[in-house]
Amino acid sequence: MGLFQYNRLVFGITSAPAIWQRTMDQILEGTSGISCILDDMIVTGKSDAERMANLEEVLRRLHHHGLRANKSKCEFFKEKITFCGHDINSEGLHKTTDKTAAMVNAPRPHSVAEVRSFLGLVNYYHKFLPNLATILHPLNQMLESNYQWNWTDQCEEAFCKVKAMIVSDLVLTHYDPNLPLQLACDASPIGIGAVLSHVMTDGTERPIAFASRSLSKAERNYAQIDKEALATVWGVKKFHNYLF
Repeated sequence: MGLFQYNRLVFGITSAPAIWQRTMDQILEGTSGISCILDDMIVTGKSDAERMANLEEVLRRLHHHGLRANKSKCEFFKEKITFCGHDINSEGLHKTTDKTAAMVNAPRPHSVAEVRSFLGLVNYYHKFLPNLATILHPLNQMLESNYQWNWTDQCEEAFCKVKAMIVSDLVLTHYDPNLPLQLACDASPIGIGAVLSHVMTDGTERPIAFASRSLSKAERNYAQIDKEALATVWGVKKFHNYLF
């Protein structure tokens, strides 16, 4: 009978998403104004003419590689779209109503597994939430292997506070290489954080993304000035793709 091999990507294998993403990256390499996550793609441009040119290039490449876009699933010339769990328009990135509702309506955890599930929900929008690691510290402590279950007042406060932050109307502005950047970093006794912002033409600052992490046990012993320095170094490394 000889050897047999698939001539299509097999449905259900673990490596299928990575293989498909690599293939799409190769197909779209060198294009501008394009973002593709698996089979979801957005085509943008600074003007109608640029958008049309980018769209034509994408369709040409898909056709060249034997791929077709499903017309019924395509939307053209939209002022607002939902992509990868974010509402996107000319102002920036917004949290979607359905995802924020899932977080706000999440019940109080009654086990470590439920705490881990809730933190996973919240961390999806971590870049919208300043000082998240410090706020969530009481909940993150519950994930330690030797922790004995005890829902304290500090846990309840963190749980309620992060829910309140989730429903805020904070918008993350789009990155613009023509606008100046500002990186602000800070440290608390238990965490470090950073915010990357644009300085707009009117002098106001608009956040591009927030980031934070908890301090290790050793790092918590640092002097405060060393924690601040650590926050600065970490912030620069975190956003290095934007800064240099």
